[in-house]
Amino acid sequence: MTSRLFCSWVRRGAAAGIMEPDPVIGPFSGPATFEPSVTLALNGVAGNPISGPNLPLLGPSAIVGIHPSAVVRLDPAAGATGVEDNFLPLIELARPDLPWLFTPAKPNAANRLRPWLVLIVIEAAGIEIQPGTPLPRITVNDSQLPDLNDSWAWAHGQVTVEDPATATQALTPSYGGGAISRLVCPRRLKADTAYLACLVPSTLAGAQAGLGLPIDPGPALALAWTAGAGQDVMLPVFYSWTFATGDDGDFKSLVQRLQGVPPDTIAGFGTRTIDMSSPWESPPQLGPGVTIELDGALGIGVDRPGTFVGSKVEFESRLTALLNFPATLDPSNSADNQKATPVAPPIYAGIMAGINEVPANDAWPRQLNIDPRRRIAAAFGSKYVQDHKEFLMARAWDQLGAVQEANRLGALAELAAEVADRLHVRHLQNLTTSELFAVAAPARTRVLVQAATTLQAETAKTPLPEGAGTVAFTRFIRPLGPMGLRAFSGVFATATQQTIDGAIRVAPPASILDGVATLASQPVAAGVADATAVMATQAWSQISAVEETISVPPSIENLRQVLSAPASSGTISLSSGVPITISKGLAAEPTDSNSLASTVVFAMLPSSGILRRLADRVVLPGSLQGVGNPPTRIMAGPQFPAPLALALVKEHLDYLLPGLGKFPDDSVTLLSTNSAWVEAFLAGANQEMNRELLWRDYPTDRRGTPFRYFWPRPDGMADIPPISRWPLTNNLGDSMNGQGIDWTSILVLLVRGEILRRFPRTVAYAAPAKIVNLSVTLDDSLPWTPPEFVMPLDATTTAFAYPLTEQRVRSNFAQNNAGFYFVFSEPVTGPRFNFDVTSSNPPLLWTDLPWDSVPQSRGFAIASVDVTPPAGENGPGAARWNNDAADMGRIALARPYRVGYHADELLPKPKVG
Repeated sequence: MTSRLFCSWVRRGAAAGIMEPDPVIGPFSGPATFEPSVTLALNGVAGNPISGPNLPLLGPSAIVGIHPSAVVRLDPAAGATGVEDNFLPLIELARPDLPWLFTPAKPNAANRLRPWLVLIVIEAAGIEIQPGTPLPRITVNDSQLPDLNDSWAWAHGQVTVEDPATATQALTPSYGGGAISRLVCPRRLKADTAYLACLVPSTLAGAQAGLGLPIDPGPALALAWTAGAGQDVMLPVFYSWTFATGDDGDFKSLVQRLQGVPPDTIAGFGTRTIDMSSPWESPPQLGPGVTIELDGALGIGVDRPGTFVGSKVEFESRLTALLNFPATLDPSNSADNQKATPVAPPIYAGIMAGINEVPANDAWPRQLNIDPRRRIAAAFGSKYVQDHKEFLMARAWDQLGAVQEANRLGALAELAAEVADRLHVRHLQNLTTSELFAVAAPARTRVLVQAATTLQAETAKTPLPEGAGTVAFTRFIRPLGPMGLRAFSGVFATATQQTIDGAIRVAPPASILDGVATLASQPVAAGVADATAVMATQAWSQISAVEETISVPPSIENLRQVLSAPASSGTISLSSGVPITISKGLAAEPTDSNSLASTVVFAMLPSSGILRRLADRVVLPGSLQGVGNPPTRIMAGPQFPAPLALALVKEHLDYLLPGLGKFPDDSVTLLSTNSAWVEAFLAGANQEMNRELLWRDYPTDRRGTPFRYFWPRPDGMADIPPISRWPLTNNLGDSMNGQGIDWTSILVLLVRGEILRRFPRTVAYAAPAKIVNLSVTLDDSLPWTPPEFVMPLDATTTAFAYPLTEQRVRSNFAQNNAGFYFVFSEPVTGPRFNFDVTSSNPPLLWTDLPWDSVPQSRGFAIASVDVTPPAGENGPGAARWNNDAADMGRIALARPYRVGYHADELLPKPKVG
């Protein structure tokens, strides 16, 4: 655990050997000197030390400036306003020995050593720092300056270590950090006053050096001024800054002003009254005196129904009929004017939920549209969009980005696919099977007839030899090719179809001699389909290979007879001497050529390739609608992640919490998030945004949820899922569940007070309590719960949200539940020093010591006068006033202050029965 230790002075190097003690009162005795000595040892035996000459050291008269980097912290910060007037200004220096580095003395017997420079704080009115050489200077009356004889008490060193035993080591130059020095001004500040803080020399010689004046030769080193002499003093300034105090006390006094108030005890707070006597444009109306109590995003934990209860059935019945009116029109009825557009109030979230009538079941669509409180909240959401539509649309178009270009490419692809498919059907669907395979031959390895099967692989399953599907063979048998023109007269026009159907088959080659294929002269017997398929591939390939050397033999008539015979076989010979045996009616597994042709026609539709190319060029995130067949327009609903609660804080705070102006100053209460109101508000905002997108020709189907964020959650999660996914059986408010935290029961601590204006970084924690002797007290053994988010509502009002339930934070002795405290903790920025504001109670500890009990002279605290220790400061090691600088630092150190309020004080009174 880290420890912060104070030391009254720090000396390092030659300064540690100074001979002259500090007289503490009056001038220093003279320039500092030290006497070095050397000790010699022989065989491990040390002799007497040999003293050297008495040497002078540099003193304050040698210093004409301090580098700004020597200053590490100021309190109050430069330019600060509203500073607490009971705190002591201070300056921290990087070197732990700097305040005593040039002091021409050593500590006296009481462990006191005055620094060679001090911090003064003077009223800024009428005082200006004048330029000068080597240092700027100010002229000030000594009535505003502290007593330099008391300066030993307001300068100390500080070391921060894990182990207190290493404190001395931490003060050495080689330690590398963890030690600083601090100068404190003991002046009691005034409220609403501007001050100038300056670091100045404390000796006359130091002041003369900084002003560029001749140095007083001494022998004694006089002090720079005599406090209270009524003289104007000119001083050089090493460092300076300004600040101003406020008109109130410190954190402790401000937080003690806060009072816990149950929210239901504040008249007009949490709801506002809405007149419901005449909700319709035409009679009958509900009648005078009918009201509802409209709530907001933050609820007070009690239901205030107003006088609407007696008129609820009548109102809901008429509103339901009005909302359902457009859906009751029958377009097929000639009595209805089909060109007329019905005008009726909107069904909020109807399109997103997929409904055009208000459901009869009491779930969220009906609650949203029939309950006037929720319908008004949805209208508030619509109004927010209407008020900011230009800004929102600009952001929506910015998000659209490449979607417009993707839609343009999709439209072009759709047109190209439709035109190409029409031409494809017109020119390919009427071809014969043989003609179709001739056309498809160049693409036989690329056309997918089935999911992963090419045309070539599919034809391999038929009796058609592989060679028959090649480009070379189709060229060979084309009508105007060498075979078609010269001899066959169209005989081969149906060869492919007949082969697929199993009507004819070509036998495989028997052997290959000298690079010339010789075919078997015997027909292949039926029933050997597998072997035939392999050998047929070779045969047809060889035919295409010798295509250029083929001449038509006289035996072609024999081929004609074979092809025209019902079922037979025969042999022909080409001019190269290659015999070919053609068998007919011997196929083992014939295929339906017409069915295969239809499959090929469909597989070669150009649209599939066009759409594949479009898919390669357009990559869509999962949240957008994909490209189908035919391509569909991409519906890119925008997203607005900025929490809408912050927008309401800025523009419509009464929507967020009605009657906030009735909440008293310096008060604390507990509220809860009103999830039903939040969902209604978001539903209205989303519906209106979708309508605006449609009007602006934005690519949307009006089912998106652009607004999903309401509370400023630090986890960045959306508060609601898309509305289209809300179960139609949920109650309004239930859909916020499942988003990381149960937002239907989250608690909000509302604080209003001057403390938040003066200390905007104030944080309140939810701290568990424990039961001790039938009473509750803070349980420090359990962790505290920080706020889920902090939302300032105005300069003096802040809402702190916690993931806790009312049942959990209330005390319940019967269930051994002590509940929770809500603890305000003072922001810690670094060590600060103060004395309390005036108190009528005697202090128990030094930290409670008020200014009224501090010895003072001319508005400055005096350390050289004894003060009786408080009752709780009599233990061993307790600090003592008028002892040394370390004790004075421990006494004035301000401890962070905490104040807790139990939830029982802040919640509405529990219902009885």
